[in-house]
Amino acid sequence: MAKNIYGYGEISDPVTINPSDVPSKVAIPDVTISGANVLVDWVKPNENFATIDLYEIVFLKSDAFYGKDNINCNGNDPAIVTAT
Repeated sequence: MAKNIYGYGEISDPVTINPSDVPSKVAIPDVTISGANVLVDWVKPNENFATIDLYEIVFLKSDAFYGKDNINCNGNDPAIVTAT
């Protein structure tokens, strides 16, 4: 029950909530080389009541810079936990 300058308010029904937090960190993925392709496979981390919208997948390229491959491995579908 709450009280303000106008008096006591009505008693409300209890509400259960699950506080969210950022998703857990992805564990080190399994990486398999198959010809010219690299298969990256990971276990979906605990979402901690916060939906995962996408994965950001970054590779160390042969020129020593990090980059993304948004055509073959974009990570925009959180249901996918394997990328080639």
